[in-house]
Amino acid sequence: MSESSYYPPIKRASDILILAVSLPFTAPILAVASLMLWLESGGPVLSWHERIGRHGETFQVATFRSVGTGDGRENATSVKRIVQKLRIDELPKLWNVLKGDLSLIGPRPKPPDFSLDFSDEEMLLEYRHCVRPGITGWAQVTHGFAVDETRRVLEHNLYYVKHQSMTLDLLIVYLTFKTFLTGFGAR
Repeated sequence: MSESSYYPPIKRASDILILAVSLPFTAPILAVASLMLWLESGGPVLSWHERIGRHGETFQVATFRSVGTGDGRENATSVKRIVQKLRIDELPKLWNVLKGDLSLIGPRPKPPDFSLDFSDEEMLLEYRHCVRPGITGWAQVTHGFAVDETRRVLEHNLYYVKHQSMTLDLLIVYLTFKTFLTGFGAR
């Protein structure tokens, strides 16, 4: 791996710094979205999902409860559709970044029951857990957030693990903002 021994602590410090700087912008969005979702549904506004993190350890990731009682977008109400479209439902994951479960950038965390249908790549899956998973990553900015091509996603995740650097992270940040502005990968 090309990952330098000094990069993980720098990346973690960068995550914390970015969270601190972004708090005046994200806190009001979180508050308004929480209030709007609560007023619309009357129930809990957060949803918790078990995911596999760094070194294969599991953790609970937070998201806004942005779909109805069924599975799918057709059950989403108007506020929930807006929360999904603007990807505000991802903002509660900042709590997981603060706790150290997630990084801002890295392979998207998978559920514990995630398995591959192709055994050769299954051995490689453990390498994606060498780094802290992220809210956005190389696979999302090159294929979109709605990608279902497991093999291609794994290839992109392994590319990130192998070439992790400040330069690649900055490219991912740029492409993530481009994704938000153009809607590429929107659900």
